[in-house]
Order: sequence, then structure tokens, then C-alpha cells
Amino acid sequence: MISLNILILLVVFFFQSIFPAIYFQSFKIYPDFPLILLLYFSFKNSRFMSILIGFCIGLFQDIISEVELIGIYSFIKSLTGYLFGTLKKYYGFYSRTILNIIVFIIFFIHFSIYYFVKFNNIFDFVIFLELVCINSLINMFLYIILNEIFSIVEKNK
Repeated sequence: MISLNILILLVVFFFQSIFPAIYFQSFKIYPDFPLILLLYFSFKNSRFMSILIGFCIGLFQDIISEVELIGIYSFIKSLTGYLFGTLKKYYGFYSRTILNIIVFIIFFIHFSIYYFVKFNNIFDFVIFLELVCINSLINMFLYIILNEIFSIVEKNK
């Protein structure tokens, strides 16, 4: 099982590296596939394991992509793993719509922290909000699509 998870993680990072960028003004926006993977791992594991998985995914992402901000993904993914792990406790309690809204809010928090640290006081607040919203919407769209695909696959088992 662990080797399957590592294989899935490597495939996700491969897709992360080859997926084309979306250009917004002068910024490149990439879907955060490891974040979506963390969401799925969090629904399958405990909150503590979600934090550890988030830290490992974030550290790997730091090593690969963010040389000048080493540690930012480790911190954010750990925090996001905690939030997703907490959300798992309410998975059967809230409706799917409410859970999707909460997932979007967690995505929004994730990207807000990232862009705040990366572009601290460098540009306009409106551009900051646009970047955070676009990233959150892109990842939410991918999450909903992948969730539907996985639901169909699980029903056919």
C-alpha cells in the first residue's frame, strides 16, 4: 500500500511538472495537484497522518520548486493537512455542497498564505485577491472533476 501511495505521489508530481501554465497578467498559475492529492490522502487517513503527509508533500515541493522560499510549502501543506484532517471528521455530517464550500475556503486560505509570503507587499491587494481566487477556483474545479471520476470508479468496483 505504501509503495502504491509513493507511485501515486510520483505520478502527481510528474503531472505537476508537465502541466501547462495559465498566464494571468505577468504571473504563471499552475494547478496544485499535490494539494488535491493531500485532500484525498486526508480523507483516507487520520488528522495526524494528514499533517505528516502534508509536510512530506510540501517538503518535496519546496525542494523541487521554491529555492528562495524553502519551507513555505512544508508549512502550508502541514496546515492544510490539519484542516483537511479536521474536515474528515465532519464528512458524513455535512452535505456534499457544504463540504465543497469548506474545501474551497481551505484552498483559499492555502493560496492566501502562499501569495502573502511570496509577494509580501510587492503588489496591489486586488491582484493578490485575483491570484488567490483564480488558483482556488482552478483547484476546486479539478477536485470536483477528479472526485466525480473516483466516485464512478469506486461504484464500478
